[in-house]
Amino acid sequence: MRSTLAPGQLAELLEAHPLFRGRGVDCLRLIERCRVVFLDPDELLYCAGTRAECVFVVLTGALQIEYPTGADVTRGYVVTILVAPAFLGESQALHQLNWSGTGVAITPLTAVCVGREDLERTMLEAPAFAVCLYRELAQRFLLAIETRKADLQLSPAQSIARYLHGVTGARLWAGLRGDPLEIRQVDIARATGLRRETVNRVLRDWTMAGDVRVTRTGLAGLTVERLVELANGATFI
Repeated sequence: MRSTLAPGQLAELLEAHPLFRGRGVDCLRLIERCRVVFLDPDELLYCAGTRAECVFVVLTGALQIEYPTGADVTRGYVVTILVAPAFLGESQALHQLNWSGTGVAITPLTAVCVGREDLERTMLEAPAFAVCLYRELAQRFLLAIETRKADLQLSPAQSIARYLHGVTGARLWAGLRGDPLEIRQVDIARATGLRRETVNRVLRDWTMAGDVRVTRTGLAGLTVERLVELANGATFI
């Protein structure tokens, strides 16, 4: 995806990011030092198994993080959906590890790639930013624990509703059409770790109940509110 955003506009977006806002970071200098990427839906921000060279500050758009399963070394189970403003990659980049998952854009996305040295320099120069980042990571860790505990008790219908809720919400937030939701059943199966036959059965039950219509381009009639009900108390990713 091409973008017409100038460095100054990108710096304004970065300054508005909760981690950077009022933290004493020279955002324009950081933008000028870093690489900026623009992605279309289904393009990869990073790929499992490759070396993590930077952290990502997501300024616009949304992505899902997938852990490869089975024979596919790139795509797989969706562990979380992140909507801008977001920050990710610190665990791998700071320790110079390979990516454990794959970041896939689910809307048009803009992200700043901050290298390890630039991140560490920023943390030293702006202690308020470092403290805010630490709090963000601690909160994310706690959420991951609670989500994992809940995952063990989800029914197939809850898993599917939770995932579709995340995708639908991210698309609506980005100003994209929410209905019909253009998604294939094979993609839902991969994202939830379920068999395609199981996904088909759940969608068939929802169709009979009047909750969804399966079309050639995706799913129609599902609302965020109804997906919350179908998730039946599941912790959202």
